[in-house]
Amino acid sequence: DLTIGVAENGQVTINEDPVGTPQDKTLDGLFNEMTKLKQAAVQSKTKLLITVQAEEAARYERVINVLDILAKANITNVTFAVSDTE
Repeated sequence: DLTIGVAENGQVTINEDPVGTPQDKTLDGLFNEMTKLKQAAVQSKTKLLITVQAEEAARYERVINVLDILAKANITNVTFAVSDTE
């Protein structure tokens, strides 16, 4: 299971490790990482489960960018989680 975070400032993370910059519109780093993980999951015949966890004040546009990248990488097992702001 992997968690992709979307911060209020636009920073995208994979399991809390930053990927690219908050201004990175193409999210190539995320796409490359997701493609590798998808290929590894196919080879090992396992399911790749992704949870998208966006901060409450994160822009919807940024979350959609992330979903577009997941679709482009052919990742279909995606769930959402609400980020605790406490």
